[in-house]
Amino acid sequence: MKSMKKLVAVLLVAAMVLACCACGGSATNNNALEGNTYVAGFPIVKEKEKLEIMTVKQVEHGDFDEMGFTSYYEEMTNIDIEWMVSTLSEYESNLTLMFQSKNLPDVISLPTGIFGAERLLKYSKNGQVIQLDELIDKYAPNIKKLLETSKEFKMAATSADGKIYSLPTVQTDSNNHERFPQKMYIRKTWLDNLGLDVPKTAEEFYEMLRAFKNDDPNGNGQPDEIPFATRGIEPSFFGSFGISFNYSNNSLCVDENGKVQFGYGCAATKEALSYYNRLHSLGLVENYESDSKWKTKLKNGLVGVFYSLADYTVVGSDLADEYVMVAPFDGSENADPVMSVSGTYYTNTFVITDKCENPIAAIRWVDYLYSTDGYYLVTYGQPGDMIEKDKDGNWSYTDYDRSKHRFTFTPGLCLPYYVDDETLSVWKDKDKADMTADELADLQLTEDTKNTYLGKYEPENLFWQLPYDEKAQEVIDQYSDNIFEYAGQMMGEFAFGYRNIDTEWDAYIAELNKKGLQLVLDEYQRLYDAVNQ
Repeated sequence: MKSMKKLVAVLLVAAMVLACCACGGSATNNNALEGNTYVAGFPIVKEKEKLEIMTVKQVEHGDFDEMGFTSYYEEMTNIDIEWMVSTLSEYESNLTLMFQSKNLPDVISLPTGIFGAERLLKYSKNGQVIQLDELIDKYAPNIKKLLETSKEFKMAATSADGKIYSLPTVQTDSNNHERFPQKMYIRKTWLDNLGLDVPKTAEEFYEMLRAFKNDDPNGNGQPDEIPFATRGIEPSFFGSFGISFNYSNNSLCVDENGKVQFGYGCAATKEALSYYNRLHSLGLVENYESDSKWKTKLKNGLVGVFYSLADYTVVGSDLADEYVMVAPFDGSENADPVMSVSGTYYTNTFVITDKCENPIAAIRWVDYLYSTDGYYLVTYGQPGDMIEKDKDGNWSYTDYDRSKHRFTFTPGLCLPYYVDDETLSVWKDKDKADMTADELADLQLTEDTKNTYLGKYEPENLFWQLPYDEKAQEVIDQYSDNIFEYAGQMMGEFAFGYRNIDTEWDAYIAELNKKGLQLVLDEYQRLYDAVNQ
């Protein structure tokens, strides 16, 4: 069976290589050579070479060496991948030791930006992480195109000195429901039982919660309903009052004039906290420090309103049918409602070190992953295992073993990619009649998110992850931790009534500035202006 699978992989690679002939490539690659490396086409190198890649293994991942991705891409490129795999608990110490000992792999490719801006600044400055601009210009057409056409990609890839030392993962497609990590869900059956509509304003939201508490919407004759269940003050709750937090930064946002603000220090935040405190003081919202207790209340069918990435993941698939995803209510006369969002990119996914003997091969190896077919290879693994491509160039699922996670077939998030709506235009979903319950739920979640939020409640200006320079790093390191720790504490004390927000808010703002808030904002403003010229 293993040999048969290997044969299938070889045949698939052969088909792809033959397809490259129209672009000048072939099985022997007729493009020019620089040393052992072809400047275009496949294979990437004439004589077999090795590429060492340090990465981090997720819980769902199988053996990287046994993945279809690995064998397929090795055959396609003529480059053997030597995986150096760490766990999430050990990667920090392993990475630090590698840099200190100068015993580095050729490439470091880590998920969700965990390489870090501070580490990139330090090791690009001392030359252990190499500059990529010239390599990209000469040998990486997919990356070069994205730098010219995608604002998000350019912002994510460019360092504060205007040069490129790392490559990002970028997701701008409208199918990415995780762009809105905290969606509001309301118990539609309770609304119907009480003859209520979905609330549009803060006062309507208040009246709905009061009815949920007092009018027995579940009809059991018991006062057991929890109108609104939270885990702290959810960032999307502030959106009803015009404040949109980016989950990828430290509670920073940008106003309509392009001014960077500290979200926990805005006038609209005071308005939101005052409103939440009103709900809390009247018993209309219950806050749970324990995630498990919160989930238990939800699964027991006691909750009317909650925020979550998806409803069915916390209340279960049966009870999820009773909830409806809703838009943020209009809580302020001074601002339109928005949603808090996650970033569309992760910075510093992929770097090449000074120990790489063939950086041309390394940049060409990663460049393909930024193509459409490269995205599907990274996301689903070897064609024929989990997905397949038809004669018209469209991708779809094979009849694979549904018990297997996609990380059985591919390193997935460990490697960089770019996906937008054009990338997904060649994906063909199965007929709904052939979908599993989980697939149908995911499809419904995507459609509901598009219809409810996309293009309607996104902030006009976003504060993205920004590349630090040494000056900004020094100021942010000196002041930020104390600022954010203090602000986080005060948010809870204002919301739950331990402090009087009307009489103590000004003192809170004064203390933030005493702790260096304006100095930090000035640095963020300088960085933001530099990338938005």
